[in-house]
Amino acid sequence: MQEKMQHSTQQANDKKWTLLVIGIAVGILVTLCSIAGIAGTLFFIKNSEIRETESVELDAKVILTVDKDGCGVERSEVLGSTPVSSLTWVIVDGAGYSILERNAEEEYKYRYYQPGQYTVYINAWYDGRYHQISNEVTITCSPK
Repeated sequence: MQEKMQHSTQQANDKKWTLLVIGIAVGILVTLCSIAGIAGTLFFIKNSEIRETESVELDAKVILTVDKDGCGVERSEVLGSTPVSSLTWVIVDGAGYSILERNAEEEYKYRYYQPGQYTVYINAWYDGRYHQISNEVTITCSPK
């Protein structure tokens, strides 16, 4: 009789462990499916934003040239018919970080103040966000 009870108790314990393992597995599966759903939604949203951005017809353009000293930059007037505003000088360091963004509306020449090599371009505001409207140039500024 006691052997039957021990066998019954063992079966009950085995059943509890089996249910616990199944519950944990289902929980993990639900969590992974939720994460995949969220990631898929974010990917879809990001791709939609990219498609919207790419479809913007923007013909405004500024041409940049580097001054003969290698550090100064000159810009042209805005060319094209797209009405842009808030022209901005953008200076990017060698690691790709934007280290300066400043108004370029009435400024046609700019010289960066720190020694080093930098990429420079012009952004402009149009259709709710900034767009790069110029070529990129590289400047190399020497210590004074």
